[in-house]
Amino acid sequence: MALLAGALREPTLGPVMNQSSASESGSQPLPDLPPRARIVQVVRDWIESGELQPGARLPAEQTLAASLSVARGTVRQALAELVDLGLLEKQLHRGHVVSAQVTTGSSLMARTCLLLGELVEQREPVPGFDEAVVSGAAAALAGAVFNRLSLHPNMLDVDEGRRIAMERPAGVIACHYASSTERGRAFVDVLAAAGVPCVVNGGNAWCEGYDRAVSDQEQGGYRLTRLLIERGRRHFVLLSTAADEPYWLIERERGIRRALDEAGLPPITVVPMQVAPRSDTEDLANLDQRTRTYAGHLVEHCQGKDAADAVMVLSDSDCAPVTAGLRLCGLDPASQVDVVGYDHYWNNDAMWERRHESVPPLATVDKRNTAVGRALVELLMNRVEGEVSDDTPRVRWIEPELVQLR
Repeated sequence: MALLAGALREPTLGPVMNQSSASESGSQPLPDLPPRARIVQVVRDWIESGELQPGARLPAEQTLAASLSVARGTVRQALAELVDLGLLEKQLHRGHVVSAQVTTGSSLMARTCLLLGELVEQREPVPGFDEAVVSGAAAALAGAVFNRLSLHPNMLDVDEGRRIAMERPAGVIACHYASSTERGRAFVDVLAAAGVPCVVNGGNAWCEGYDRAVSDQEQGGYRLTRLLIERGRRHFVLLSTAADEPYWLIERERGIRRALDEAGLPPITVVPMQVAPRSDTEDLANLDQRTRTYAGHLVEHCQGKDAADAVMVLSDSDCAPVTAGLRLCGLDPASQVDVVGYDHYWNNDAMWERRHESVPPLATVDKRNTAVGRALVELLMNRVEGEVSDDTPRVRWIEPELVQLR
């Protein structure tokens, strides 16, 4: 086989292509990869160099296995993966052939990054929302002179991901909403398996397999708690409306506990609860319903010598109904108890509730999501430009900012 003679000079898998043949085909010598991954990369090199054109038949499994000195089963698994990626098709009587849909990419796509997130361009992004991460990443890509292909997380499709992978984009940036959904994760996995560099925003177990940038929630929880302690607050309550224990809440609680332990104070009381979904537009009935729900859960913590004097909520949008709920429980939120939020959008136009609440939260935390977006691009550029070549995932923690509102 001409392909085997020209591309597989070594009797083992390391490296599969020697320096001269790699230079001639435009490929780089392969890194130290496991056998199946090496086979996948070898075939990709053949396709991208033009040695294998659409419709061309691959050498038989047995021939590949003998030339690569690997088990035939390993070759079969690698070919199945390439079929899943859409690079190969398995045809009756012909074996594996290069898919007719395969392209070798273009110089345009080589300077294009996929940005998985909703980009808001008609107004300033809300600081605490995913849109601020997307905005920061978009600006950083423009500064790096890379094209941007923005894809809405709700529209991601695995089959479309396979087709895009054939075009060989420079990289993928998955913002929080994309990395927290099955659809988004499957899309990223497909492109990563095709060798496209991917970076993500998030801290769940799946995210830990990729380079990622994320706001330091532990530090944010710690700084809020230290501020309250410095004001003489001693009895803390956290109202948790999260349906489960997301990574960011686990990290934030860790920071809260650390600050309380250092001060020798009692642990925070976490109150899990369900509340009506917040309306994105002004809705006083919705505000009243949420206020009464919060009051019902707060009342038992507002009595006696150990009554709560510090109430922490998950986001700024919870502050107004919680503050009003404390009044229903007989406490003065301007003097007897401090409420603190998170995400730093109390003063944003999106916070319609503040027009109906005279006492703002004591403080909030700016996650610095725009900086998170910039960090994602920096991590990706390190991969794209070859400054980082090992497979060890890297994490960039972005320091949050404590913002005191009164």
